[in-house]
Amino acid sequence: MIKSGTVVCILLILGSFADVGSGQPGVATLPPVVGAEGLDRVGYHGFWEIALPLGNDSVLGSHLLDENLYVTTRAGFVFAIQADTGLLRWVQNLGATLVRDRAPTHVQTPSGEGPVVFVTHSAVRVFDRYSGDEVRSFELPFPAGGGAVANRDLMCLGSAAGRLHSLRWSADPRSAALQWWEVAVKGVVASTPVSIFDRWYVVSSGGAVYCVRPEDKLLHWASRIGGSVSGGLHVDESGVYVASTDRSLRVLDADTGERIRTYKLPGPLYDAPDVVQRTCYQHCPGAGLYAFDVDTREQLWVGPHARRFVARAAENLVLLSETDGLLFVDNETGTVRHTLDLPNRVSAVRNTRDGVLYLVAADGRIACATPKGYPYLRRDAVRRSRAGLSQPPSAAQDGLVNPSIVNDPGQRVSSDPLRSANRG
Repeated sequence: MIKSGTVVCILLILGSFADVGSGQPGVATLPPVVGAEGLDRVGYHGFWEIALPLGNDSVLGSHLLDENLYVTTRAGFVFAIQADTGLLRWVQNLGATLVRDRAPTHVQTPSGEGPVVFVTHSAVRVFDRYSGDEVRSFELPFPAGGGAVANRDLMCLGSAAGRLHSLRWSADPRSAALQWWEVAVKGVVASTPVSIFDRWYVVSSGGAVYCVRPEDKLLHWASRIGGSVSGGLHVDESGVYVASTDRSLRVLDADTGERIRTYKLPGPLYDAPDVVQRTCYQHCPGAGLYAFDVDTREQLWVGPHARRFVARAAENLVLLSETDGLLFVDNETGTVRHTLDLPNRVSAVRNTRDGVLYLVAADGRIACATPKGYPYLRRDAVRRSRAGLSQPPSAAQDGLVNPSIVNDPGQRVSSDPLRSANRG
């Protein structure tokens, strides 16, 4: 089901399955995002490809979040696409022209099926992430600095005026969100806070990291670091990872805020670290991408021509190069095995889940490519998935083939196997 006031036509390209998505065999005549020959050379094959009807609009950002791929446009539209099949769940208008790419988040719920939150400069929009129905919409009494994190009752986000705000957002859908508390921080909170169990972790541009309790603003700890911070932070059981312009990547204890390790790199750090499958990846302009082992805390390697993490399955790592191509790397040694040039204005979506590639062109073409050995997308699986697109996985039919399964290509799993098991 597609939710929008705008008529949308989606072209689904699945090779011989071109009729599956649109009911119009042969209608998809746009050039592919990446050619089959190039994918074959690096050990991948096309899984699905679609084209969003953007007209004069263009893609601003794309984010893979649990089972959905969210694509936002500069005119303020958001498309929610089921990552497993390329089927469009819904499209909505955020009601504002977007000038910044703020990543959406999923509301944390016990079932792991919470709605999706989008933050514009002056408003918050919350949609059911399966049907696209609007759950809540309200104007902010301050200019937003970054994205928001939320549970069923409270929402946390920073302002451009250097304050951290907690909003009781779900009490009454007919009224504005109630400001529960606010606190001054050092600098702007330009990134999205991180929520782990009963704690919120926040970093400000002024180089301060805070760990607070959502309900009452209780400060568990605060840590001042040198330099300024332009990226966000990563938090898991191994620590709090934050990079700053004083050339340091710091790892803090998540419970106490004490420093576990500091890595000094050759230049100032502007991007947030990526921590995936027990490896931390940090870009340093002019030097490349550094890889650190999360368990031993030792440096593994440095890729001088790499800029950003893209995807990983076991030791098979995919990185974005300094020239906006893809590098296929051995994660143990950093050795580049293959390279793949991407067409102009095609970006690779960050995928911390597996080795599947999602490539998005500025004109709205989107391709999904899987490593060889993954099962091909089957017509019956797409049809079953379409029947439950507007429902959460627990209510949908079983039987969709999960492209993440490599050991048994014929194995069948639940219709939305990519849903988070522990967070919304």
